[in-house]
Amino acid sequence: MQSNFMTAVRGVLFVPILIIGNMLFAVNGVIWTMTATEGISCVIGIILWLGVRQKGIIEMSVNE
Repeated sequence: MQSNFMTAVRGVLFVPILIIGNMLFAVNGVIWTMTATEGISCVIGIILWLGVRQKGIIEMSVNE
């Protein structure tokens, strides 16, 4: 589930960041688009991981 969400986020974020980067910074904006998209995806991935980790900790404490 989370992997599908991450793939969708990367795809959805790439095009708007590409357009905005091109308008603001020309070629440099296009070059840095992938880095910005990956950085935002990384932050979202960490948030998802923390949620799954927290859920696992709660389930372990309930089972004890």
